[in-house]
Amino acid sequence: ARTAIRLEALEGREVPAVLIQLDYTYDTGFFANNPAARATLEQAAADVGGILSSDLAAIAPSGGDTWTATFVDPATGAYRSMANPTVGANTLRVFVGARPLAGDHTGYAMTGGASYAGSAAWVEAVRTRGHAGFSTWGGSVAFDSDASWHAAPGTDPQPGQMDLYSVAVHELGHVLGIGTSPQWAAAVSGSSFTGAHAQAVYGGPVPLSDDGDHWADGVTAGGQSTAMDPILMSGTRVTWSALDAAALRDLGWAVGGPASPPPAPA
Repeated sequence: ARTAIRLEALEGREVPAVLIQLDYTYDTGFFANNPAARATLEQAAADVGGILSSDLAAIAPSGGDTWTATFVDPATGAYRSMANPTVGANTLRVFVGARPLAGDHTGYAMTGGASYAGSAAWVEAVRTRGHAGFSTWGGSVAFDSDASWHAAPGTDPQPGQMDLYSVAVHELGHVLGIGTSPQWAAAVSGSSFTGAHAQAVYGGPVPLSDDGDHWADGVTAGGQSTAMDPILMSGTRVTWSALDAAALRDLGWAVGGPASPPPAPA
Protein backbone atom coordinates (compact mmCIF):
# COMPACT_ATOMS: atom_id res chain seq x y z
CA ALA A 1 0.00 0.00 0.00
CA ARG A 2 1.38 3.39 -0.93
CA THR A 3 -1.40 5.74 0.18
CA ALA A 4 -0.38 7.62 3.31
CA ILE A 5 1.49 10.78 4.11
CA ARG A 6 2.77 13.20 6.75
CA LEU A 7 5.38 15.93 6.96
CA GLU A 8 6.93 18.42 9.34
CA ALA A 9 9.06 21.50 9.91
CA LEU A 10 12.45 22.24 8.50
CA GLU A 11 14.81 23.66 11.08
CA GLY A 12 17.83 25.82 10.27
CA ARG A 13 21.14 23.97 10.60
CA GLU A 14 24.76 24.72 9.84
CA VAL A 15 25.29 21.37 8.11
CA PRO A 16 24.23 21.05 4.47
CA ALA A 17 20.88 19.49 3.64
CA VAL A 18 20.43 16.74 1.08
CA LEU A 19 19.08 17.96 -2.26
CA ILE A 20 16.24 15.79 -3.57
CA GLN A 21 16.55 16.58 -7.27
CA LEU A 22 13.28 15.85 -9.05
CA ASP A 23 13.64 14.59 -12.62
CA TYR A 24 10.62 15.08 -14.92
CA THR A 25 12.05 13.13 -17.87
CA TYR A 26 9.17 10.63 -17.72
CA ASP A 27 6.43 13.09 -16.80
CA THR A 28 3.80 12.92 -19.55
CA GLY A 29 2.16 16.22 -18.60
CA PHE A 30 0.86 15.65 -15.08
CA PHE A 31 3.33 18.16 -13.65
CA ALA A 32 4.26 20.04 -16.83
CA ASN A 33 0.63 21.05 -17.33
CA ASN A 34 -0.02 21.86 -13.67
CA PRO A 35 2.41 24.43 -12.23
CA ALA A 36 0.70 24.30 -8.82
CA ALA A 37 1.24 20.54 -8.59
CA ARG A 38 4.88 20.94 -9.57
CA ALA A 39 5.40 23.70 -7.00
CA THR A 40 3.81 21.57 -4.30
CA LEU A 41 5.99 18.58 -5.18
CA GLU A 42 9.13 20.71 -5.21
CA GLN A 43 8.21 22.07 -1.77
CA ALA A 44 7.76 18.55 -0.40
CA ALA A 45 11.14 17.48 -1.79
CA ALA A 46 12.85 20.55 -0.34
CA ASP A 47 11.30 19.96 3.07
CA VAL A 48 12.18 16.27 3.25
CA GLY A 49 15.71 16.83 1.97
CA GLY A 50 16.06 19.67 4.44
CA ILE A 51 15.82 17.38 7.46
CA LEU A 52 18.70 15.18 6.23
CA SER A 53 22.32 16.03 6.96
CA SER A 54 24.05 12.87 5.74
CA ASP A 55 27.19 13.41 3.65
CA LEU A 56 26.73 11.59 0.33
CA ALA A 57 29.55 11.11 -2.17
CA ALA A 58 29.02 12.22 -5.76
CA ILE A 59 28.54 9.62 -8.50
CA ALA A 60 30.57 10.88 -11.47
CA PRO A 61 31.48 8.14 -13.96
CA SER A 62 34.63 8.45 -16.04
CA GLY A 63 36.99 6.16 -17.93
CA GLY A 64 36.56 2.59 -16.73
CA ASP A 65 34.38 3.60 -13.79
CA THR A 66 30.85 3.03 -15.06
CA TRP A 67 27.42 2.25 -13.70
CA THR A 68 23.80 1.75 -14.72
CA ALA A 69 20.87 3.08 -12.70
CA THR A 70 17.69 1.00 -12.68
CA PHE A 71 14.30 2.27 -11.60
CA VAL A 72 10.55 2.02 -12.18
CA ASP A 73 9.27 4.38 -14.88
CA PRO A 74 6.68 6.51 -13.05
CA ALA A 75 4.58 6.91 -16.20
CA THR A 76 4.36 3.23 -17.19
CA GLY A 77 5.36 1.07 -14.22
CA ALA A 78 7.96 -0.68 -16.39
CA TYR A 79 11.57 -1.04 -15.32
CA ARG A 80 14.04 1.28 -17.00
CA SER A 81 17.81 1.59 -17.01
CA MET A 82 20.01 4.63 -17.57
CA ALA A 83 23.71 4.35 -18.35
CA ASN A 84 26.17 6.52 -16.44
CA PRO A 85 24.02 9.34 -15.05
CA THR A 86 25.84 11.83 -12.84
CA VAL A 87 24.51 12.43 -9.34
CA GLY A 88 25.97 15.31 -7.36
CA ALA A 89 27.34 15.13 -3.84
CA ASN A 90 24.65 15.28 -1.14
CA THR A 91 22.05 14.78 -3.87
CA LEU A 92 19.34 12.20 -4.55
CA ARG A 93 17.79 12.00 -8.01
CA VAL A 94 14.12 11.04 -8.07
CA PHE A 95 12.17 10.46 -11.28
CA VAL A 96 8.54 11.59 -10.97
CA GLY A 97 5.40 11.30 -13.07
CA ALA A 98 1.88 9.92 -13.03
CA ARG A 99 -0.17 7.01 -14.30
CA PRO A 100 -3.40 5.29 -13.28
CA LEU A 101 -2.65 3.26 -10.16
CA ALA A 102 -4.52 0.15 -9.17
CA GLY A 103 -6.97 0.01 -6.29
CA ASP A 104 -6.97 2.89 -3.83
CA HIS A 105 -3.27 3.69 -4.18
CA THR A 106 -2.54 7.37 -4.76
CA GLY A 107 1.24 7.02 -4.93
CA TYR A 108 3.89 4.39 -5.54
CA ALA A 109 7.60 4.76 -4.80
CA MET A 110 10.68 2.60 -5.14
CA THR A 111 14.29 3.24 -4.29
CA GLY A 112 16.61 2.84 -7.26
CA GLY A 113 18.88 -0.07 -8.08
CA ALA A 114 22.31 -0.09 -9.71
CA SER A 115 24.97 -2.19 -11.39
CA TYR A 116 28.56 -0.98 -11.60
CA ALA A 117 32.07 -1.79 -12.78
CA GLY A 118 35.44 -0.19 -12.15
CA SER A 119 37.83 0.50 -9.32
CA ALA A 120 37.13 -0.57 -5.76
CA ALA A 121 36.80 3.05 -4.66
CA TRP A 122 34.31 3.72 -7.46
CA VAL A 123 32.18 0.69 -6.66
CA GLU A 124 32.10 1.73 -3.01
CA ALA A 125 31.04 5.26 -3.96
CA VAL A 126 28.13 4.00 -6.07
CA ARG A 127 27.11 1.26 -3.68
CA THR A 128 27.22 3.22 -0.40
CA ARG A 129 27.68 6.90 -1.38
CA GLY A 130 30.40 6.88 1.32
CA HIS A 131 27.60 6.65 3.88
CA ALA A 132 27.05 4.18 6.71
CA GLY A 133 23.59 2.68 6.83
CA PHE A 134 21.08 2.82 4.01
CA SER A 135 22.11 4.87 0.99
CA THR A 136 20.85 5.28 -2.54
CA TRP A 137 21.32 7.37 -5.65
CA GLY A 138 17.55 8.05 -5.65
CA GLY A 139 14.57 6.28 -7.18
CA SER A 140 11.14 7.07 -8.59
CA VAL A 141 7.68 8.16 -7.46
CA ALA A 142 4.44 7.75 -9.41
CA PHE A 143 1.21 9.57 -8.56
CA ASP A 144 -2.27 8.38 -9.46
CA SER A 145 -3.34 10.32 -12.54
CA ASP A 146 -7.00 9.52 -11.83
CA ALA A 147 -7.13 10.87 -8.27
CA SER A 148 -8.87 14.08 -7.29
CA TRP A 149 -5.82 16.03 -6.15
CA HIS A 150 -5.39 19.07 -3.96
CA ALA A 151 -2.24 20.81 -5.15
CA ALA A 152 -2.69 24.54 -4.40
CA PRO A 153 0.31 25.67 -2.31
CA GLY A 154 -0.55 27.26 1.02
CA THR A 155 -4.09 25.90 1.23
CA ASP A 156 -5.68 22.90 2.93
CA PRO A 157 -7.36 20.04 1.05
CA GLN A 158 -11.12 20.00 0.86
CA PRO A 159 -13.43 17.00 1.41
CA GLY A 160 -12.96 14.47 -1.38
CA GLN A 161 -9.48 15.75 -2.31
CA MET A 162 -6.20 13.87 -1.82
CA ASP A 163 -3.43 16.12 -0.56
CA LEU A 164 -0.53 15.97 -3.04
CA TYR A 165 1.97 17.42 -0.57
CA SER A 166 1.15 14.75 2.01
CA VAL A 167 1.35 11.91 -0.52
CA ALA A 168 4.67 13.22 -1.85
CA VAL A 169 6.27 13.30 1.60
CA HIS A 170 5.08 9.78 2.33
CA GLU A 171 6.43 8.40 -0.94
CA LEU A 172 9.78 10.11 -0.49
CA GLY A 173 9.98 8.29 2.85
CA HIS A 174 9.87 5.04 0.88
CA VAL A 175 12.62 6.27 -1.48
CA LEU A 176 14.71 6.92 1.64
CA GLY A 177 14.33 3.29 2.68
CA ILE A 178 11.27 3.14 4.94
CA GLY A 179 9.65 -0.16 4.01
CA THR A 180 12.01 -0.64 1.06
CA SER A 181 15.52 -1.20 2.46
CA PRO A 182 17.48 -4.09 3.99
CA GLN A 183 18.02 -1.96 7.10
CA TRP A 184 14.26 -1.63 7.53
CA ALA A 185 13.74 -5.38 7.06
CA ALA A 186 16.49 -6.14 9.60
CA ALA A 187 14.64 -4.13 12.26
CA VAL A 188 11.29 -5.86 11.67
CA SER A 189 10.41 -8.55 14.17
CA GLY A 190 7.09 -10.25 13.56
CA SER A 191 4.57 -7.45 13.13
CA SER A 192 6.66 -4.74 14.83
CA PHE A 193 9.53 -2.41 14.02
CA THR A 194 12.27 -2.63 16.65
CA GLY A 195 14.70 0.12 15.65
CA ALA A 196 16.16 1.71 18.78
CA HIS A 197 15.32 5.30 17.82
CA ALA A 198 11.75 4.44 16.86
CA GLN A 199 11.23 2.50 20.07
CA ALA A 200 12.54 5.42 22.11
CA VAL A 201 9.95 7.71 20.52
CA TYR A 202 7.05 5.26 20.63
CA GLY A 203 7.87 3.64 23.97
CA GLY A 204 8.46 0.14 22.63
CA PRO A 205 8.23 -1.89 19.43
CA VAL A 206 6.14 -0.03 16.85
CA PRO A 207 3.18 -1.93 15.37
CA LEU A 208 3.33 -2.37 11.60
CA SER A 209 0.70 -2.71 8.89
CA ASP A 210 0.03 -6.10 7.33
CA ASP A 211 2.46 -5.38 4.48
CA GLY A 212 5.26 -4.60 6.95
CA ASP A 213 6.21 -1.47 5.00
CA HIS A 214 4.29 1.09 7.10
CA TRP A 215 3.29 1.81 10.64
CA ALA A 216 -0.02 0.21 11.57
CA ASP A 217 -2.97 2.40 10.65
CA GLY A 218 -3.68 4.85 13.45
CA VAL A 219 -0.24 4.72 15.12
CA THR A 220 0.60 8.12 16.60
CA ALA A 221 3.65 9.73 18.17
CA GLY A 222 2.93 12.12 20.99
CA GLY A 223 -0.64 12.34 19.77
CA GLN A 224 0.46 13.23 16.25
CA SER A 225 -0.47 11.17 13.19
CA THR A 226 2.46 9.74 11.24
CA ALA A 227 3.58 10.20 7.66
CA MET A 228 4.18 6.51 7.13
CA ASP A 229 0.66 5.42 8.05
CA PRO A 230 -0.66 3.26 5.18
CA ILE A 231 -3.88 5.26 4.84
CA LEU A 232 -4.44 8.93 4.11
CA MET A 233 -8.01 10.07 4.38
CA SER A 234 -9.22 12.44 1.67
CA GLY A 235 -9.56 16.04 2.77
CA THR A 236 -6.75 15.76 5.31
CA ARG A 237 -3.10 16.71 5.59
CA VAL A 238 -0.68 14.83 7.83
CA THR A 239 2.81 15.87 8.84
CA TRP A 240 6.20 14.20 9.15
CA SER A 241 6.33 13.09 12.77
CA ALA A 242 9.05 12.40 15.32
CA LEU A 243 8.41 8.68 14.81
CA ASP A 244 8.98 8.93 11.05
CA ALA A 245 12.22 10.84 11.66
CA ALA A 246 13.30 8.20 14.18
CA ALA A 247 12.81 5.48 11.56
CA LEU A 248 15.17 7.30 9.21
CA ARG A 249 17.75 7.45 11.99
CA ASP A 250 17.38 3.71 12.48
CA LEU A 251 18.15 3.26 8.77
CA GLY A 252 21.37 5.25 9.22
CA TRP A 253 20.34 8.71 8.03
CA ALA A 254 21.54 11.78 9.90
CA VAL A 255 18.31 13.63 10.65
CA GLY A 256 17.65 17.08 12.03
CA GLY A 257 14.23 18.46 12.89
CA PRO A 258 11.20 17.14 10.98
CA ALA A 259 9.83 19.06 7.96
CA SER A 260 6.66 21.13 8.17
CA PRO A 261 4.00 21.68 5.54
CA PRO A 262 3.54 25.03 3.83
CA PRO A 263 1.42 27.30 6.04
CA ALA A 264 -2.21 27.77 5.18
CA PRO A 265 -3.14 31.31 4.17
CA ALA A 266 -4.15 33.67 6.98
